[in-house]
Amino acid sequence: MLFRGKLRKIIFVTCLLMLGYAGLSLMASLFEDLSIDGVILEQTTDMFPSALPTFLPTVCANESCRRHYENHMSASDTLPIPKIRHILWRNEFISDYFAQQVKSWQRIHPDWTYVLWRDQDLEPFVAANFPELLDKFRSLKLKIMRIDMIRYMLLLKFGGVYADLDYKLVRSLDEFRRFYAVVTREPETHSLQLFGPHWPIRPAASPAFLMSAPGHIFFRFVLKQLSKRKISEDILAFAGPEGLTITLEQYQIRYPLTNNPLAGVYVPPSFSFYPYENNSLDGVSKHFKDYRILKLGKSCSKLARWIDPRMYFLRKVKNLTQLCSDMTKFNAVTDSSPPVYAIHDMRKSGTSWGITHTPEYFANLTEMAKIVTNFRLGGSLL
Repeated sequence: MLFRGKLRKIIFVTCLLMLGYAGLSLMASLFEDLSIDGVILEQTTDMFPSALPTFLPTVCANESCRRHYENHMSASDTLPIPKIRHILWRNEFISDYFAQQVKSWQRIHPDWTYVLWRDQDLEPFVAANFPELLDKFRSLKLKIMRIDMIRYMLLLKFGGVYADLDYKLVRSLDEFRRFYAVVTREPETHSLQLFGPHWPIRPAASPAFLMSAPGHIFFRFVLKQLSKRKISEDILAFAGPEGLTITLEQYQIRYPLTNNPLAGVYVPPSFSFYPYENNSLDGVSKHFKDYRILKLGKSCSKLARWIDPRMYFLRKVKNLTQLCSDMTKFNAVTDSSPPVYAIHDMRKSGTSWGITHTPEYFANLTEMAKIVTNFRLGGSLL
């Protein structure tokens, strides 16, 4: 009995030591990553505090965590995310439809710099700043996949805000510039479409609206994962919402806690950056509406599978069955109270980089330089 007692103590102490070692290894690997991109960090670390006074969740996805971050950062007046919006489009000319969205940004943030990255600027930018990723970039068969990938490079290099061209801004983003990286969420129903029926809702990251300080560790982590990811024609799974969600979850597992400002990521409520107009699909094109209902319908139909024991418990979740009861209603059922900062226009019929478009994407063209005050071509920054 005495021997068994000593053995238990030895095993207990050994487990504690192993856990401690694992924790130290995680933090060591995090700070080791900081030295990988010395040029960028050398340009940015002087602007930011070297460490937070306490360890906080690396991926901050609730309001309690947000308040903790704000409390620890309130001592500084620094807004780490620069006043830059990166825009990706074919050339200098945009339709009146897109111009109306861009004007909403100019009204709210007239002192920001708006940088347009044309198709002709993209490969030279990658070659100059990420030569190790150039072959991967060139190997992507679909243009939208290259567009998805390069937005992470722009934020890592310059920082600022990336938002799809069809985003209307309705409120100042300055309060989010206190964070060092912000990854917005897709609507809750999109998460059901991507990952099937589940509860609680798995936050689906949205690459359509991203914010960052330059040199942020998360976006370097994203690019590292993309460099290893198998290329397929699944747009969503490579660098789109599904791929970004998986990468964010991997990042959280690898670095659960941090006191490094250039490591934390804030994930705001989906309603703040991806509400549907009038909480409905009724205002969108038939093509887009049919696509969304088909995808959500396939996911919700799984709830009726009696042979799957998981579905038995999910059918008892009122919020989940509510999302599936009327598939034209798309707003969050968990929380639609947060203020809305930007609206992703849902009149589109398909990606503007793909095959299907709405005619208004290319009607009544105007030069973007005439819409915003502080305009730059991305090519001038190479």
